[in-house]
Amino acid sequence: MARRSGGKDGYEYARKHIEDAERLSRELGGTDRDVKKYFFALPPHELNVILIAYGKQFGDVAEEYARDAMPRWKSEKVKMSGTVAERLFKLLPPRMPIGEKYKLTEGLWIHFGPSSKKRLRIGLTADLNEVVAEVDKHINEVVMSHKIPEGMEARFHWLSAGDVEVKQHLLNHIRGLERKLVSDVARLQLPVMVEHLKSNVGELTHRMAQTLKVGKHELELLIDRDFEGVALEEWKPNSTPTRPATSGNCFIATSLYGGNAPETNALRSWRDRQLMPTLLGRAFIATYYRISPSIVPILQDHFWLRRFVKFALDRFVGLIKN
Repeated sequence: MARRSGGKDGYEYARKHIEDAERLSRELGGTDRDVKKYFFALPPHELNVILIAYGKQFGDVAEEYARDAMPRWKSEKVKMSGTVAERLFKLLPPRMPIGEKYKLTEGLWIHFGPSSKKRLRIGLTADLNEVVAEVDKHINEVVMSHKIPEGMEARFHWLSAGDVEVKQHLLNHIRGLERKLVSDVARLQLPVMVEHLKSNVGELTHRMAQTLKVGKHELELLIDRDFEGVALEEWKPNSTPTRPATSGNCFIATSLYGGNAPETNALRSWRDRQLMPTLLGRAFIATYYRISPSIVPILQDHFWLRRFVKFALDRFVGLIKN
C-alpha cells in the first residue's frame, strides 16, 4: 500500500484554504469576526436550515462533518477552514432578517464611515428646529459625499446577495441612521444648555460650549449671547473663554474617568448604539441630561458615594464591552 506524500499535495491544500480565508475576509469587508458571532448565535432550528442547505449543495459527508465540528468551531478549539467558512457564510444573507443585516452593516460602518469635526455657533434666541436642520444638513453633506471604501462596498454586496435594491436599501439605512443619531443628540442637549444660560446660575456666562461625540463625528455646540442665528464654522480652539459643559454628554462618567477615557468612550458608544435608536432610550437620555449635572457635585463631595457609583459603572462597562 503506497503511502501518501505530504509534500506538494499538502502544501497546495493548505494554500487553497488560506486563499479562501483571505477571499472571504475581503468579501465580508475585511473582518469575519461579527459574521462568525452572528452565525454561532443562530437558534438551533435556523442553524439546522443552513446545514441542510449546505448538505444539499456540497453533499451529505460535508454536512455531517459540519454538524460534528460545530461545537469545536464555536468553542474555537478547532479553527473553521477558509473554504468551509466561505461556503457556509454564503448561505446566510438570503435567510437573514433585515434587522440583522442592519447590525452587520452598522458594525463595519463604525470603522469605515466618514468623520467630521465642526463648530455650530448658536444665538441664545435661535430656534431649535433651525439648529437641528443645520446639523442635519452638515451630516448629510458629510455622509453623502463620503466615498464608500472597498471593504464596506464588499460587505454591502455580500449582505445583499447581489440584489441591487437590497444593497441600496442598506446604504440608505446607514446614511439615515448616522444623520439621525447626531441630530437627536443635538436636539436633546441644546435645551439643557439654553436653560442653564437663562438660569440665575448661568446669567453671567456669555458663551457655553458642548462637544457632541457620536461615532466618528465631533460637533461643538457653541451658544453665544452676542450672536444671532445659527452658523456652521470650521472647528478651532476658542480664543475667548467659554463655560464648558461636560465633554461628550456623559457628565457622571466624565467626572469619574475623564472625558476621553476608554470607559467614557465605551459608555458613549453604548448610548449611541442601544439608547439613541429607540424612543424610550432617547427619553432616558433627556432625563439623564437634565439631572446628571446636579449629581456630579454631590459625587465630588462624598467619597464613599463616588466609590460606590464608580464600582457600579466599572461593572456595567465591563458588561457592555463584552
